[in-house]
Amino acid sequence: MRSESKKRPASAEGSSDADSSAVPNVNTIASARNDDEGTCKDPPLAIDPAVLSSITEMSRQRKNEENLLPPHYPPTPPGLLFVLSGPSGVGKDAVISRLKEKRKPWHFTVTVTTRPMRPGEVDGVSYYFVSQREFEDMKQRGELLEWAVVHKYCYGTPISQVREALSAGRDAFLKIDVQGAAQVKRRVPDAVFIFLGPENMDHLIAHLTQRGTESPEQLSTRVKDAYEEMKRLPEYDYLVINREQQLEEAVGSIECIVAAEKSRLRPRKIEL
Repeated sequence: MRSESKKRPASAEGSSDADSSAVPNVNTIASARNDDEGTCKDPPLAIDPAVLSSITEMSRQRKNEENLLPPHYPPTPPGLLFVLSGPSGVGKDAVISRLKEKRKPWHFTVTVTTRPMRPGEVDGVSYYFVSQREFEDMKQRGELLEWAVVHKYCYGTPISQVREALSAGRDAFLKIDVQGAAQVKRRVPDAVFIFLGPENMDHLIAHLTQRGTESPEQLSTRVKDAYEEMKRLPEYDYLVINREQQLEEAVGSIECIVAAEKSRLRPRKIEL
């Protein structure tokens, strides 16, 4: 004779403590499991329609309150101020030019300077070229976010450009020397400071020499200043090395910095 293979179901009194204290998940319905004869051993769990309706309504209301975003998402970050600085001849102009070609929603400030225009430069695009008197008037009217005398010429950043960009929610980029960056840091400490450094000093000196825009005396001064400017590196938030023939790598690093700063849960506060 065949022995009895099925076990009798346990009575309520014989259930273990673990079985009796287990709390089913109300968000799922257990599928029925059938035995050999097709009978249901574990009946499905039922969700009270009133409870389900209440949960659905609460979720809908919360989504409306949070503009369809989960409540832990921060609001869209405001415009940030990025300061790109480094020694003369390191390639700041080339990096900024390539960043502009990306056509991102960024504003690139145009510096005011008293130095003569170089071949290929365009007034109002490369720089605003002004007289010494015009520059002094701008200083007196408080129109410059920062200014400095670099190699006997004055350079400054019009504060109106930065304010307009930030008020429109756009990120603003400043391309300035280390003196100007130090001034901006005192005035806007929450700005993002990026130091563009050379692969090595030999490459930097070679670039300055090949440029052919300075006299031997001016070249000597720029090289001397470059060594001093490199000492200011610890004052910055980020270092990007502009390696020989690797411009895209430097530009990509700056794009990553922007993306990281825009993803901060506690965004910087830029106040001007």
